[in-house]
Amino acid sequence: MSRFSLPARFSDYLGITSALICLLHCLAGPFVLGATMHLHEHQAHGESGLWWLDHRWDYFFLLLGLIAVWFSARHTHRRTMKVLLWMTYGALAGAILLETQAMFFQFLVYGASLGLIAAHVYNLRHLLRRQQQCVSPGCCS
Repeated sequence: MSRFSLPARFSDYLGITSALICLLHCLAGPFVLGATMHLHEHQAHGESGLWWLDHRWDYFFLLLGLIAVWFSARHTHRRTMKVLLWMTYGALAGAILLETQAMFFQFLVYGASLGLIAAHVYNLRHLLRRQQQCVSPGCCS
């Protein structure tokens, strides 16, 4: 088996999963927050139970994404793939960090998450195709 099989595939799966969960977290947040505020509009200001909407989760997803992009970019042989992975991650990180500054950045989070998912899927597809083409033990090292 080649040297890039397990770590590279795992990092792409991690990247796809973390970006997808981040996207779902960002999509569901406004709806759940609005519904909860509507239900609790007459309650005193207290604990709302919305711990999963906290921005700390955004930073957790960014950390997972950083690990996934770093390993995926390290194990891919295509320069364009490395650039694509880092550009989509940079767009996502920048959008999350600037999300409170303008509405544009909130929408950029969605697009960058989708772009990062697509980049990891494309990289995984390329990796699996390359692995199938390798027949001799030293061809992919």
